[in-house]
Amino acid sequence: APVDRLAQAARECRERGEPALALQHLEQALASAPLHVDARRQRQDLLRERGRTGLLMREAQDAILARPEDGHAHYLFGRLVPEPVTKLRAFTRAVELAPDSVWPWLGLGHSLLNVDPARSLSIYARLYTATARHPIVSVAFAAALREENQLDHAADLYEELRLDPRVPGVADLGLAQVNLARGDRARAWSAAMGALRARPYDAGLQA
Repeated sequence: APVDRLAQAARECRERGEPALALQHLEQALASAPLHVDARRQRQDLLRERGRTGLLMREAQDAILARPEDGHAHYLFGRLVPEPVTKLRAFTRAVELAPDSVWPWLGLGHSLLNVDPARSLSIYARLYTATARHPIVSVAFAAALREENQLDHAADLYEELRLDPRVPGVADLGLAQVNLARGDRARAWSAAMGALRARPYDAGLQA
């Protein structure tokens, strides 16, 4: 669908370090499909980076008031709230209302990581299979595995991600973090340099 292509174009702009152009794509997508979840979540990320969290929170709260049975409205609200208990409650409600959607499950998997890591990883594993290893899921799953010190499994996922052109440098960045956790500074440095070559616009890699 055209709106999906616009959302993907926005993601590619973000990966190239072009947030202003990404936001243009997202506004165009949302003009034709105001409830498009991926476009909304990407817009949340971009506006949060610009300090517009207050605006986003008001929008998310208004969406729940207008559509209380919309699981995606609860999901988008959950992405914004800082309190872990409120976040978990929002994602749980989102899953109840939209059990066939990937997005609420992604949110629930993330919010459970510090509460019930086994269930969190189980959710990620199911999503990884169900989405045919979509990079958004793969990146989240690998990060969760890394946090749980399952470094070999995380490294395997990052190696697979190296073959996906939709997320340039992300695999190398993940492998750098894995190798740092292993105490292998040489491999960590090599992977970090690979990430920097693929993502020269990433300020976090230049710090």
